[in-house]
Amino acid sequence: MKQDKAIFKAVHSRKSPILSAGFNSRMMDQIYHAEAKRKKRSYILSLSSIAVASLGLISLAAYLLKDHIPLNVTLQFPAFLSLNEFISRYGFSFYIGFLILLLMIIDTTFRTFRHKRESDKFRQFK
Repeated sequence: MKQDKAIFKAVHSRKSPILSAGFNSRMMDQIYHAEAKRKKRSYILSLSSIAVASLGLISLAAYLLKDHIPLNVTLQFPAFLSLNEFISRYGFSFYIGFLILLLMIIDTTFRTFRHKRESDKFRQFK
């Protein structure tokens, strides 16, 4: 029992080391620097992935134009199509375009909501 009290006194009587005057500010600077690095790395990664995807789509389009789609170079005025022919020919393209537009709007809405929620959390801790 005496040994337990002696250990307890020794642990509690030991003073914690005093931190230097600028410890908190230096630590926060390092944290902000690491966060800025992470954001920059994420930004560069997203830009490079977008560039790779765009180059892939462009090369696929060039391949399709070169080998699979006959290219008529003569200047001819296109025949006017009736509405039913126009919808049947280009309807799927408009459908895909509409879906892409809808997904972009939803993405922007959710990103704005998430950014607002994160900034509110940050303000709460300040």
